[in-house]
Amino acid sequence: MSATLLLRNTPCVTAYCDEPVNLTAPQYSNGRYGLQTYALDGEPMMTCSVNLPQNACGEFEVYIKNYSENEGIEKWLIENRVIEAKPVGMAPTGFVVVNRYAFTEEMVEKLKGRTKK
Repeated sequence: MSATLLLRNTPCVTAYCDEPVNLTAPQYSNGRYGLQTYALDGEPMMTCSVNLPQNACGEFEVYIKNYSENEGIEKWLIENRVIEAKPVGMAPTGFVVVNRYAFTEEMVEKLKGRTKK
């Protein structure tokens, strides 16, 4: 599946990541956007999002996985202006609650530039 490149060669510092990454926004089978980081050599590093089809989520919104090995990714996404600073909702998943965020206008423009399947 193709994905929209949102950030290229951007330093990522979280609890378990301390290197430059590329950030992409692939789409789940239900059309919602996800977020995935890759090392500069193309190796997948971190899935930053959670697909919760049973929960509300706007076209340009995303649930962020900010727990376990992803601890700190929410702050990084906000600092790099991928998502807005305040969540627009939340939802339980397993033993945790995840926040739902709107993409920033800059990221929405990048996402609108791709053809949805």
